Amino acid sequence: LPLEKDPPVLSCMKLFSSGKFNKGKKDSAYKIAVGLHGIGLVSCYALSDYMEMRIIRDNKLGIYKFDSVKGIKRKIEILPKKSKSGTRITIYPSTKYFSSINLDMDIVRNRLLLASAEYENLDIILTINNNTEHIKIDRDTFIKSVLLDSDEQDMELTDIFRFTDISESGEEYDITFFWLNDLSISRKINLSSINLCILKEGAHFNKIQNDIISFFLQKGKTDKQSSKYSFYGQNILYGLRLFVDLKLIKASYSEQSKKRLSNTSDMSILESFQDKLDKYFTKNRDKLEYLLERFQNISNKQINRKINRNTNVYTKLRDCNGSNGELFIVEGD
Repeated sequence: LPLEKDPPVLSCMKLFSSGKFNKGKKDSAYKIAVGLHGIGLVSCYALSDYMEMRIIRDNKLGIYKFDSVKGIKRKIEILPKKSKSGTRITIYPSTKYFSSINLDMDIVRNRLLLASAEYENLDIILTINNNTEHIKIDRDTFIKSVLLDSDEQDMELTDIFRFTDISESGEEYDITFFWLNDLSISRKINLSSINLCILKEGAHFNKIQNDIISFFLQKGKTDKQSSKYSFYGQNILYGLRLFVDLKLIKASYSEQSKKRLSNTSDMSILESFQDKLDKYFTKNRDKLEYLLERFQNISNKQINRKINRNTNVYTKLRDCNGSNGELFIVEGD
């Protein structure tokens, strides 16, 4: 925050005094940052007994103290030598509003891990009760840690596929996906970072998954040996792990908590994804055939399972066809 004309105090006391509402303008900070509603700092100030903001900018140090009893104190000093710009905010939550002031540090740590994975040159240090933790993780390790359960960490995976693109306006995507080779793993897991917000569902997943399904279905039909491929879209999603990193200028969410990206978001940046899939698998035919075979094996396995379960004429009782089965006849639904 600049130190002239008191914007640090304004940002802590006036709602919606933020950069978000310049959205769409050429110099809008919303292009590179998430949040900026003009609510967060005001809420912290309102719910704290004491808050302190230290800002270094333009070779000046601004110290702002917000005390629920003593009011606001400001002090600006000229630094003797050039220093890096930065802001540090210290907050003491009020016990009047919080039954406990202990933070869930796993939430904080996971957010910092995401930032570290996305920005490899970022140096993050987390200090809790004088215990310092250096947070550093590469992108591939982070993705595997969030997309694989603890019992899946040592499982064999397909190749990891990664596709990226960036537009002239600065929007970009970085899509990574793979499958577990264990055909007994049926569920798919999605996770994404939209402007550094973690989402597990939303319109972007629907588009990307549909692109993946339609691409492989089309390749299965146009293959020279297409007669041997008869899998379905659900077979393609079997065991899929998908991580999407999006930087969007016009991102809209279906709720204030930003848990889901809405259909009104401009996701035109994703239009190049299918073309990139086609170019990659045209050059890597062996990998395409391996995946097509995988999808077909899953389809065959599911068909055989249905045949085995339908051996009993009375299909509603198919789970009772064992020699020691019991049948309960009850009244009602």
